[in-house]
Amino acid sequence: MLEAARWAIALIGSTIAGLWDLKTTDIPDPVCVGMIALALLLAYFDGSMSITLMAGSLALAFSLAMYFAGQWGGGDGELLVANIMLLASIDESLALGFFVNLFLIGAVYSIIYCVVYAKINGKKLNLTSLEDIFVSRIPTKNLKPGDMLGEDIPKLGLKKIHIRGLTMEEVKRIKKSKKFVFIREGVRFGPVFALAGIATYFCGNLVFYFLSALL
Repeated sequence: MLEAARWAIALIGSTIAGLWDLKTTDIPDPVCVGMIALALLLAYFDGSMSITLMAGSLALAFSLAMYFAGQWGGGDGELLVANIMLLASIDESLALGFFVNLFLIGAVYSIIYCVVYAKINGKKLNLTSLEDIFVSRIPTKNLKPGDMLGEDIPKLGLKKIHIRGLTMEEVKRIKKSKKFVFIREGVRFGPVFALAGIATYFCGNLVFYFLSALL
């Protein structure tokens, strides 16, 4: 029963977060925090707290590394931690399979996303520098909270490497110092967590799944 509950929380939570990310470019913190809280609650009931916390700590360390490397936003990291905690308490191999599937599916998803994004926005796709299609130069008068920087602004202490939306105060400071600014979009990675969860539920680790199909 608790296994079914964990799967339901992981899949439903990831789907909600992914759809919200597609719509707003932001993964909602309350959904991720709720998933983590439920993972801890279920772990308390069935005595799997140790593995849940250990798996969550490893996922958190990886997520922080991805965040400071400028590859993920904070919401992506929170969603990874939530899913890993939920699945590791069922079976450690499920958590590992989910992790592998996340990046296998994520690679395909990211390429498709870039192609579709470039086509919709009339931009030329350069396979050697996919990030270029997400960067735009706009007047700072059009800058708004939630926009992501596409350039460093050293005198304001702002760096583009951190994937997060600008605050109202930061927007005001930028408007006072510049007339134009580069902003960027990015691959809205949230939906990949739900896709990886579904793949893990039905197939397990996709590497082993395809290898067994070939042998």
